Amino acid sequence: MLNPIIELEKLLKSQIYEALHGELVEKVLALSSYNGMGDNSRGVMEGHSFKVERRLMSHMYDLLYEVKEKLGFKEPVDFYITGDSSVNAYTMSAVNEGEPHIVNLNSALLNLMSDDEIRFVVGHELGHLMNKDVELLRLIGFVFPHGTVPPVVLQYKIRLWEQLAELVADRFGFMAVPSLDTCVSSFFKLTSGLNINKIDMQVDVYLEENLKRLEYFINDKG
Repeated sequence: MLNPIIELEKLLKSQIYEALHGELVEKVLALSSYNGMGDNSRGVMEGHSFKVERRLMSHMYDLLYEVKEKLGFKEPVDFYITGDSSVNAYTMSAVNEGEPHIVNLNSALLNLMSDDEIRFVVGHELGHLMNKDVELLRLIGFVFPHGTVPPVVLQYKIRLWEQLAELVADRFGFMAVPSLDTCVSSFFKLTSGLNINKIDMQVDVYLEENLKRLEYFINDKG
């Protein structure tokens, strides 16, 4: 079975946590109930989005919770669908212990993706929860709120950690759907908003072109 862990990601996470005095900041956050997206985020979801309930949408409910079970994630999660034209999904970790985490899927994403592609995206989002990425992002957002800039060295560490954390989450997505074609088509739809079936895109050719593009940027030091 694929090991989703990247050692450098773990190391950077630990270093950033220490630099932020994470243990102290977590105590402050616990007292303030700060969650990084406004204290009424769950209320906003309840008022403006559809909560995925078995009686309301049984197929989607079974699909989402099947991924959760397959990844072995035991903590409670509420899934929501928001009417939004951007092909996107995001995760919010629970503010208080015992509360469900939140995973939101935009309607445009659901309309564009196949069931397996949705499984990959949900696996990716749950991966962020399982890897505790959202908690560290909350610390960063609290210590350096919007409009403030971390020291340059810490900026670089945070940027690299965020990229590696995305790779870890991608591995969780692959664990949910162990199909390279599904992973690639999911990424293509997320970044382009295009349906690969309608444009007859060839996945193997797309991967070849990406390797050429990567080589270009490496050689150009871009």
